[in-house]
Amino acid sequence: MDLRGVGGRGRHLSPLTAAIRRGWNNMTEAGSGRHHLRGAALAAETSLFELVFVLGPILVSALVVITHRPASALLAAAVATFVGTGWISRLPVMRQRPRQHSGHAAKGLGPLTAGGFPALMICVVALGTAFGAAGVIVPAYAGQHGGGDGLGGVLLGIWGVGSAIGGIWFGTRRPTMALTRQFAWLLGAVAVSFLILTAMPSPLYLGMALVLGGVTIAPALTVGNTLVGRLAPAAMLNEAYTWTVTVSVGGSAAGGAVAGAIVDRPGGLPWAFVFAGSVLVIAALVAAVPSGSIARADRRVEERAQQQLAA
Repeated sequence: MDLRGVGGRGRHLSPLTAAIRRGWNNMTEAGSGRHHLRGAALAAETSLFELVFVLGPILVSALVVITHRPASALLAAAVATFVGTGWISRLPVMRQRPRQHSGHAAKGLGPLTAGGFPALMICVVALGTAFGAAGVIVPAYAGQHGGGDGLGGVLLGIWGVGSAIGGIWFGTRRPTMALTRQFAWLLGAVAVSFLILTAMPSPLYLGMALVLGGVTIAPALTVGNTLVGRLAPAAMLNEAYTWTVTVSVGGSAAGGAVAGAIVDRPGGLPWAFVFAGSVLVIAALVAAVPSGSIARADRRVEERAQQQLAA
């Protein structure tokens, strides 16, 4: 989303991620004339995230090779983070404070009290769990097939390439299906992509399956992020996206731990893929229930929007 906010490639996101996603929502809010671009904007952000996590290790390796000093890569990452954060924080959209009714201010559990938001977080946890599990399973698969950690990194990298391609493609679409149904179908597609991995006989086939399966990831994360901005009260968007990052990181840690325990057992590798896929199946079912809290909350948002337009 990066959300996939976190993933099997060991990613940990700063609070800046939540603030940026709040900024995208503010720039594309209803009445801005850019509301129709929200999905494309979030898809572009997710795709860039995927490319960053693919290109980042390559750039680090290049710096180490050129300078022969691993510390240079660490320094370059720190400088890039400092400069980028400073630049982003000075953008007008990041500095504006939209006026909201005082009764909507975040307090207590904040967005967790909003209808549909807790159920949406269950889906986000499931995605984080699956991606965290993949970060353990794919390198273990590479090791069992004689490829070692290097091959595991390559396989995870091409998974990200597939996701970036999927995100770019999805950003050019204008689906008419309700967001909750899109989310359910996309979660199901990601689940299937994990379950298919159990049948891959070699790293070559696994790599091809990861590229194809990766195409479903960025669209699922894009729709998930869109739903966060849609269901959470406008005054709580920072908190809402921070919850998203937090539960994703927690899910990733749990998924990696459980997958590691499964992989360590004889014949456990395919079952680790089944574990990750099964978690996503549950999430897809949560999102798919027509009378579920996510669908009900989404319908209420749509009804309020129609009433505002009529007024």
